[in-house]
Amino acid sequence: HIQLDQSETASAPPRPVNRARLMKFASAVFYAFCSFFIIVVNKSILTEHKFPSFMFLGIGQMTATIIILYVAKMNKAIHFQDFDKSIPGKIFPLPLLYVGNHVTGLGGTQKLSLPMFTVLRKFTILLTMLMESRILRYICSARDYA
Repeated sequence: HIQLDQSETASAPPRPVNRARLMKFASAVFYAFCSFFIIVVNKSILTEHKFPSFMFLGIGQMTATIIILYVAKMNKAIHFQDFDKSIPGKIFPLPLLYVGNHVTGLGGTQKLSLPMFTVLRKFTILLTMLMESRILRYICSARDYA
């Protein structure tokens, strides 16, 4: 028979700090897995299956994303602001940049080999971090990742 200290109980809940860190780590791993999986599926669809239009594929992915987000919102799994007519004016250049990035990314996926596309994508992330630190004078600390 094991005796527990006053501060310990048999059904003690997990520490909130460790749970928060675990959730952050799990989210990062899930994001990395999904990001890689989307690239592999897109590459497969566009090259091996000779899908004719990367634009149609991109529009389909954007539509699926919107539907999934609103279904998750209706089921109260996530929370975000309801659509308002003033929002597009407030964020105007971002939708154009997003669509441009999406279209050129899928076009690049169709034209390049998967290893080359992956290297270019990772190199872009590295350059973004370097330019962020140089232009914005922002340096990541361990606190940003905790």
